[in-house]
Amino acid sequence: MSDTKLILSKKGFDSTYGGGPSPILADGRMIPLPIPEPRPGVCAATYGSLRHNGGTYADLLARLGYRVDPQAPAHLDPDLDPGVRPRDVEWRGMFGQVDQAESHLAGNGVGPGSLFLFWGWYEHANSSAFRRNAGFSALFGYLEVDQVLEVGRSVVPSCARHHPHVAPQYPRRSNRVYIARATLSWDPKKPGWGVFRFHPRLRLSKVGRLRSEWQLPGCFHPDSGCALTYNADPGRWGPLGVTTDLTIPARGQEFVCALSGRVRDWVRNSINESSVWTPYGEPTVANVAPSPTVAAIASRIELETDISTASPQHREAGPNKVIPAPRPGEKVVAYGDRLLWRQLEFQIKGVTSSMPTEEEFVSAVLRHFPDAVERNVRRYRNYFNGRHKSMGLRDGRAQPIPVEFAPPLPRS
Repeated sequence: MSDTKLILSKKGFDSTYGGGPSPILADGRMIPLPIPEPRPGVCAATYGSLRHNGGTYADLLARLGYRVDPQAPAHLDPDLDPGVRPRDVEWRGMFGQVDQAESHLAGNGVGPGSLFLFWGWYEHANSSAFRRNAGFSALFGYLEVDQVLEVGRSVVPSCARHHPHVAPQYPRRSNRVYIARATLSWDPKKPGWGVFRFHPRLRLSKVGRLRSEWQLPGCFHPDSGCALTYNADPGRWGPLGVTTDLTIPARGQEFVCALSGRVRDWVRNSINESSVWTPYGEPTVANVAPSPTVAAIASRIELETDISTASPQHREAGPNKVIPAPRPGEKVVAYGDRLLWRQLEFQIKGVTSSMPTEEEFVSAVLRHFPDAVERNVRRYRNYFNGRHKSMGLRDGRAQPIPVEFAPPLPRS
């Protein structure tokens, strides 16, 4: 781990792009506002297409007093929120960088195992008017790097095909997309990326001072052996103590240092102690990342095979077929896994009259989760079968049994 890097990465609305701060909502959710797309012709997303609380980012921006055309292209980067747009089943958080800023990252050895802490300009959005000329610098999210996509050299995976940096208008050199780990290297129960709920510990700016006047743990001070890029000038630093002051420069999107020792401990504690949110509730691997291994899911799934005791509202596929409704708080991935485990048990036991067809499975999922992408729901059985080498239910066979759907119903 000694050769991995920490990157303090400035992202979201600022005085140049957007003209104001991103909001901290009343419940503490930090909403990183994507800047307008800087490259002509690129339209990977628009402010009117990105979702927020049943509406769009254009709606949110209007409530905050920003004037943004809903059709204006938005540069969704870093891309950390699973709920802002339809997702590929393999999607993970990701972040792209290009040109001089990317050369800075590559030149400082940023790669797999490195960790981005994203920061930006934030202000509380409560019942009073949102103050676009106020606010402070704060950490708002993280991403631990699993793989690096070299745009122009690497094959673009399906999970990254909507990222703005893979658009043809972006250069094919000095252009990389950093894709997150599924889970944190030191905590496999927590996703490898996320957006924080605000806590005062995430604030970087000193209270009552300029946004550029920070207070950091003493382990970042040069006299502690830390070399933070763009901040080598001793005149930028205050005295070394438990904490230290730093006046950051205007130049540089990313400040890089070694992710080791006390710096690494502070980073991990900052993430461990900070609440992370998703549109689907507190994050788990199941509602932020692609589904965890089926064996792990099976340990907490109670298969429902007693169709004689099913409640009437669960009878969605006819009197001899029961497709359970989602449990309270159950998310789409966990629900899909539960239906497929149930299907596999019917298959093994030969209860073919109770096995739904593919259309019945897709219809049930979309009925309860209308924001799900039909194409991904149809592909999910292949993902379920292909990703996991051991299904846990084998019926005496040497190889796992793939899940099958019942044959399509005859057309009348």
